[in-house]
Amino acid sequence: MLREKTMKTATKLIIRILILWAIFCTALFLFYWLREKYYDYRLNLFDLNRDGFFSPAEQTSEWEYWEGKVIGDGGLAVLPFFIPVLLIFSSVLNLASFYINKMIKRKKSD
Repeated sequence: MLREKTMKTATKLIIRILILWAIFCTALFLFYWLREKYYDYRLNLFDLNRDGFFSPAEQTSEWEYWEGKVIGDGGLAVLPFFIPVLLIFSSVLNLASFYINKMIKRKKSD
């Protein structure tokens, strides 16, 4: 009886941890995605003729600052694409380890 109650409590705890992990990954994804969108918006403000290219007249010191933000992010621009993959992979890995641990404990008790 106590063992079943402990397993239910452990299962609820793991589910809560996975939900918190999903919320954290989603928030991180939204933060970096919105940041990249903001950088692109600020950079496109300097494209006066809207041709997609920046002529020498459009390249000011402020343009250089925002261009540096866009290209000098150290690979963070691709981070939003890896966060959902990380969320799925880590959730599957956590659930698999939980069930393997559960099976091992069940075999020890038999």
